[in-house]
Amino acid sequence: MTTLAVTNDLVSIQVFNQLNSGQSSLIIGKGKTSLLKQIADRQLQANSVHLTIIYIDCKTLPHKLSPEKFWRDVLKDVAKQEGLPEKIHALIEKALKEKELDSFFLEDYFEDIAKDKHRIALLLDHADHLLRLEPETTKTLLSQFRAFSSLTNGLVLLFAAQRTLTQFNEQTALLNPHGSPYFNTYLEIHLD
Repeated sequence: MTTLAVTNDLVSIQVFNQLNSGQSSLIIGKGKTSLLKQIADRQLQANSVHLTIIYIDCKTLPHKLSPEKFWRDVLKDVAKQEGLPEKIHALIEKALKEKELDSFFLEDYFEDIAKDKHRIALLLDHADHLLRLEPETTKTLLSQFRAFSSLTNGLVLLFAAQRTLTQFNEQTALLNPHGSPYFNTYLEIHLD
């Protein structure tokens, strides 16, 4: 775990560059939502034709959400993005036609995206709310986030939360006591 403290006026460019390079991060401090919305702004996206940014407010996720429904909704949001490369759009359309979006299929999907030099960035605002979903859903989603972002290079994550990486790892260890920490490869960014 690496920790970085930055000022709010510089962080949007810095974090955008980290997303563009594939570095997943967790942001804590004041102004997280504003920062995520600024990063998701079309002007910043225009700086990279290889990165598609999707903003998700985790407070709006239903308690009984299934991991498959989460990923199907993400892919639908990606498909709506303007300027999406045709190959990526075709991959999304193929994925949305699948009867079941399981972990194996999704890992292959994100690998295919990475092969086409593209990456999907999920900006997860109020990420603490992921821990309020049904325990099996939380465990599955966090495992998928870790696997897809660390193994495929086709997914990068930006969490905005009240908890630090250490606190997230302590909390998620209760869900999977024998697994490695979910957030052990993330950069922690403190907003001033």
